[in-house]
Amino acid sequence: MSIYPRLLVRDSVRYWKRKPFQALLSVALLALGSAAVAILWTITDTVVRQPLPFPESHELYGIQSVDEKTGEVVNFMALADFRDFRERQESFTGLFGYRSQYLNYKDEFDNTRQLFGARVTRDFADVLKIHTELGTFFSPDDFSSEAARSVVISYELWRKEFGGDREIVGKSIWLDEAAYQVVGVMPKTFNEPSFVNVWTPFPDVTGEYFVRDARYWNVVGRLKPGVSPEAARQELARIADDLEEQFPGTNRRRGATMDSLQTIIVGDYSTPLLLILVAVSLVMFATCLNLANIQLISGLQRRSENGVRQAIGESPKQAMARAFMESCAICFAGCAVGWGLAALFIANIDSVLPAMFLPRLNEVGMTADLAWTIGLIALLSSLSFGLLPAVQVVRSNTNDIIKSGESRHGLSRESGRSRAALLVGQIAVAVAILQAALLVVHEYRRLQDLELGFSEDDLVMITVSPGESRMFDLPGLAAFYTEMDQWLESQEEVVESVLSSSPPLAGYDLEFGFQMQGRDLAAEREEAITAVYNTISKDYLDTLDISLVSGRNFSEWDNRESQKVALVNQAFVEKFLVAGEDPMSQQVQIMPWLVPQFRQVVGVVGDYAQTNVTDDPKPMIYVPYEQGPWIFGTFVTRVRNADAFNIERFETLMKQQYPEVGITMETIDSVLERQLSIQSLMYLVFVGFGSATLLLSLFGIGSQMAFNVSERSREWGIRLALGAKIGQLNGLVVRRLVVPLSAGCVIGVGLFAASYRYYQQFGGNLDAFFFGASFLLILVIALASVATTWFVSDRITRSNPQEILRSI
Repeated sequence: MSIYPRLLVRDSVRYWKRKPFQALLSVALLALGSAAVAILWTITDTVVRQPLPFPESHELYGIQSVDEKTGEVVNFMALADFRDFRERQESFTGLFGYRSQYLNYKDEFDNTRQLFGARVTRDFADVLKIHTELGTFFSPDDFSSEAARSVVISYELWRKEFGGDREIVGKSIWLDEAAYQVVGVMPKTFNEPSFVNVWTPFPDVTGEYFVRDARYWNVVGRLKPGVSPEAARQELARIADDLEEQFPGTNRRRGATMDSLQTIIVGDYSTPLLLILVAVSLVMFATCLNLANIQLISGLQRRSENGVRQAIGESPKQAMARAFMESCAICFAGCAVGWGLAALFIANIDSVLPAMFLPRLNEVGMTADLAWTIGLIALLSSLSFGLLPAVQVVRSNTNDIIKSGESRHGLSRESGRSRAALLVGQIAVAVAILQAALLVVHEYRRLQDLELGFSEDDLVMITVSPGESRMFDLPGLAAFYTEMDQWLESQEEVVESVLSSSPPLAGYDLEFGFQMQGRDLAAEREEAITAVYNTISKDYLDTLDISLVSGRNFSEWDNRESQKVALVNQAFVEKFLVAGEDPMSQQVQIMPWLVPQFRQVVGVVGDYAQTNVTDDPKPMIYVPYEQGPWIFGTFVTRVRNADAFNIERFETLMKQQYPEVGITMETIDSVLERQLSIQSLMYLVFVGFGSATLLLSLFGIGSQMAFNVSERSREWGIRLALGAKIGQLNGLVVRRLVVPLSAGCVIGVGLFAASYRYYQQFGGNLDAFFFGASFLLILVIALASVATTWFVSDRITRSNPQEILRSI
């Protein structure tokens, strides 16, 4: 037998042709497993490990605001604070700020759609060191308040909306009913801030630079060479202390720190992605264990052939190479198919995964790393399930094999130990993954079952941006919202509709500083005083079934000419009022640059899920939209039947009614899915792959037990001749399973316990319910294993008892 690779491959192909079902099953399992690992590794590597697509990205840091009393760190600051930090700092080559905005884009056919934009300050391009795909970024003159309107568009918008027209630079497009000249197109990989379609310059001089209690600007800086991050943090803290002393009303106990821009962008996604990658890798490992078990059994069934080969001169080296190559052939074939599946998925990842599902998703693509990843998986898989059967062939004794013929006496103790070890490993991995899956399911169900504090049945969220032309005409803006609300409620599909500037589960808050009449809250509490601003319709509470704890709701008399009024939520009362203090005796002032008067508090609203499902409610101040409309809003609309509601048709109809307005729609179910996107991904992966691991383990147990029974045919014949019942023989087989099954369960629980601290970062908690469900899960695994063993043993024993008796 030659050990040349060509001949080894030929013999491997011949061998697997004799077992087509086993070969196809092995290829399919390896293809799916390797594709899943490669996809998850590529996504995790891009999102978590790869540097941001900017030159020297490790020098980029996000400047953060710190509530020194609570220790809460947020990624936003006021524009006035940004200006002062930019002017006083010496640790950065430059700082820039940006904030998001909605813009209404009108195409050449007068169709209007809503774009997500970012307003950026001077030094944006210099700090990031970016270069446009076409044209240039903004010039210094573009940041003048007298400059003509200009815009830089994203690569995706350029390709999809303008067909990749390389003459787009210099042309004008319509945004918010005004002409903007396109000066450049961003590179394909540029995505800062995430999911932005257009960038517009923010003037160097504007009244917003004097606002210190409206914190919604992101600030990024590039660290100077030779300056340590710790030194820069100390400087930021000193500047924050100076601003606190200079502006105690808005900056009391308001500190500053920084973190790497990559950490800020990736956020809390790194731990869940790594957990998912580990889970999928364990499933791949379980697949290899299962295939190793099958291959080992297959090799033992061929021991007569191996004995003959050794008798006619096959060396141990040749025998080992032949057995190992048979495994490698299947392994590399499966991984090659897996590479094709992974490449197909990654090439279409934008259409497979929804937008805003993960940060940096636009950077995931086909690279050489994918091929290296698949190659490494193939190599490790070959070693995992091909090495043990190959070593077993070498350890076989030629004389014992020939003398024993097809009886089980030719089997060595090492083969029995090997099979038992593989069985224990399969059960342990299955138990560990299923325990983790149970924890993920428990946490996911808990989040889904959380009381949101409002009625979410049949809700559709319709976000509208009336446009810049209405921004400073507050009476006209309020009248426009009233007109749109009346049109919505006139539609047959709509039951009722209400407006909100900070709707439930929107994922963002309009958080501003405020004051209370006759009190210095900042001095009392030694912290910055902020609340969420929510301008709403008078029927907002009734439509969403939000509780009114005390006082009254807004009425039709609370209009622009009447006394200015406000509602506050329970979180506001608990944080800013002392026990027993009457909320209705308080007056609040928020956003004085729009409405300078203090507002009389007339009621207290129950808390509900505001920013997202998991966060605690924030203090909130509600105002009637007639008295303080916001520049964009969301109509929270209840329809008659959300399942039958055609959202695309209704959106088209609404855009025809209001062609100049940017409009986007989504159901509350879509909002909740986006809120729990990473939890949903973990739920699907752990449950799906955990179930697959259990099925693989049961298949491996069945295969090994079938081999054990067939190899003990002589013993079974003697026992049947002496009067043993088939049930008794099945019981003997099951008893042989007890030790590896128990050991596998114990090791699996130990693996889960050792890694629990990583699962805990996802939010899972071990409670009485989990321990009870965990016990039932292990019991189910044990019963399923026993049932599989009994079924296999009973089927083989009953299939031909006469042949078994003749084997004595």
